[in-house]
Amino acid sequence: MPMLSTPLPASLPSLFTVAEATSLDIRRNRLRAGDLVSPYWGVRSRTDSPPSFADQVRLLQRLSPGSIATHWTAAALWGMWLPGTLEPRNDDIHLSRHRDDGGTPRRIGVKGHELKSTAGITEVDGIRLTSPAHTWVDLAGQTRLLDDLVACGDSLRQRADGPGAEKSRFEFPLAEPSDVLQAMTDRRGRRGVRLAREAWESVRSGVDSIPETRVRLMAVDHGFPEPAVNPVIRLTDGRLVRPDLAWEELKICIQYDGDHHRGQEQFRKDIDRDRRMQAEGWIVIRVAGSALTKDGSLALMADLAAAFASRGA
Repeated sequence: MPMLSTPLPASLPSLFTVAEATSLDIRRNRLRAGDLVSPYWGVRSRTDSPPSFADQVRLLQRLSPGSIATHWTAAALWGMWLPGTLEPRNDDIHLSRHRDDGGTPRRIGVKGHELKSTAGITEVDGIRLTSPAHTWVDLAGQTRLLDDLVACGDSLRQRADGPGAEKSRFEFPLAEPSDVLQAMTDRRGRRGVRLAREAWESVRSGVDSIPETRVRLMAVDHGFPEPAVNPVIRLTDGRLVRPDLAWEELKICIQYDGDHHRGQEQFRKDIDRDRRMQAEGWIVIRVAGSALTKDGSLALMADLAAAFASRGA
């Protein structure tokens, strides 16, 4: 029978450095046992309790004193949306450090950046990171697609009573307009700030998902007036409904069936809401993920054009 490994001290976290282990008199051969893996050089992780993403960031910051979590790493920690060209390109942890603190961090598993300014740095659960607003402006330098940056910006302005807030440990909205304007001022002269200023003009409050942003921008790009985002509408029976996108004066709305609509209870609520709205003369256009494809978007815009034409608009 194989020999059982000596139990590790309970004080040792699920992710730790070899130096931390040896300081507790744990022998080197114990660190090569099968219940441990090495995600980074000089680091061990317990296989029975995999570390969280935040655990990884905290450890790499300990190994790079003075470093700040920025860019995609900060965005992931805040729960910001990262669509299209802003999707993470790999699993690297993005850390930045000012030249006075040692300059760009260089380590396997780390994408290092030089921290030009200490503005916009905060701390959450022992992790130093850029604020949501400063993170968004930093990401503006990593894309050329305006719509992707707008969608990411919309995630900063999610409503406190929306589906995103139910899943987040942070208070929504993540940033106020004044925070973003200050971040753009703090980052003036940096790559992407001009794009950030342009994108911010199209960022809206109260958006619940990336597809809502996509459909809204699509409608505007096709020449339709900009719809209201998740407006509260009182029906004649006193019931309040909240369509995803609406042209209230024309009684036209678009409902996007996202992941939070998939349960039977939510589906029944959606059907009942649509029935009540249609009974009061609303045109309800329901769309799913296919609306974001080339053919699907053309079909959606045709449906929207027909709805506007029926209203004489």
